[in-house]
Amino acid sequence: RRAQEIRACIYEGKFISLLKDLAQNPSWIDIYGSASARSKDQELILRFLALYFSADKYERPMKHFLNRFVASNRELNKFDESSIRAVFEPTIELAQQHLGRAAFRSVRNLNTAILDSVLYGLGKRLEAGPVTAPNRLAAALEELKANPDYEDAYKTATTDEAKVAMRLKLAKNAFAAVP
Repeated sequence: RRAQEIRACIYEGKFISLLKDLAQNPSWIDIYGSASARSKDQELILRFLALYFSADKYERPMKHFLNRFVASNRELNKFDESSIRAVFEPTIELAQQHLGRAAFRSVRNLNTAILDSVLYGLGKRLEAGPVTAPNRLAAALEELKANPDYEDAYKTATTDEAKVAMRLKLAKNAFAAVP
């Protein structure tokens, strides 16, 4: 069994149901691909949300961080469904419409560290208001990926606290500059 399948059993509740529902979002499916038999798609959505709402509490291993986040919000008592949807839906739509699925792949396969940080950066950018120049997002992403510190943070020891913090900070700053 994969970690998310186990997590779904242990922490069954409204949050797990919401993750299953979010994994049906057409923009998400376009970026991720078809649903994962082992719930990896739901785990990646969870990873984005956990980092978005609680990056300051991140400690490795990632698996335990995700477990703690689900446990603390099992019945959507800490972050409710509307708050979660208000972050996830516009972020994934912006990513899908203006960056596309190739943005999250380092070669062929989806790169989890690029995905978590780019969605984090886009989500934090949206907190400041609507993106009025979405055509500049791709250039911001290219510049981000060209940064050696970012490359290091998504290629090696990707769940190390310092690498996670670096990658999130660089992505947040890259997209913050887009009007």
